[in-house]
Amino acid sequence: MDHIGGRDLAHRCRALRRYEVWTNWQKPRRTPSTDHSIVSAIIEHEYEHFPRGRIVYHTKDRQFVLYADRRLQQDRTIVAIAEQFDLSPGSFIVRSD
Repeated sequence: MDHIGGRDLAHRCRALRRYEVWTNWQKPRRTPSTDHSIVSAIIEHEYEHFPRGRIVYHTKDRQFVLYADRRLQQDRTIVAIAEQFDLSPGSFIVRSD
């Protein structure tokens, strides 16, 4: 049996929870929005369809890590995300999510 470290296990649990939430939203009248386009997107697509990411600040390194789906890892997209979150060049690194 493979050993699963605490950090990896926590990540897997969060991912499982996201799938459960998405699946619940796909049920009639459970979608968290009244915007028709958002409701349609949730009902008509699986969770993996949309690229995702997150930004984490590591206090020890004093650096942001932009975790991004590989589909988001294009220069213009990364620049747009950095600008949206006011991340200056050199203040962050990009990693796969």
